[in-house]
Amino acid sequence: MHSDDVATMLAESQKAIDEIERQRDRSEEAIRAMGFNPDKVKAVLQARIGPKEQEEVERLVAEDLAEVDREVEQAKARQAFNASGAKGGKKPRRMV
Repeated sequence: MHSDDVATMLAESQKAIDEIERQRDRSEEAIRAMGFNPDKVKAVLQARIGPKEQEEVERLVAEDLAEVDREVEQAKARQAFNASGAKGGKKPRRMV
């Protein structure tokens, strides 16, 4: 049951990653359509980000990654707990 939860979570994560990559590709195409080089545009924008903003970005990414790690560990723990409980105990003895 929980392995399905993990598989669902992974599938949803992959869908989100794929969508973000599609959006990035569309953004780069739009930049090219305006006659700009996407790499140069990125370089200019990154140069305008100050240290305070960069620290905020790094903090937010670290928080997100920590949350993902916690969720994965919780899913593993649930899966291990359910797997150990599914084995059952000793077979019942017949009373003579």
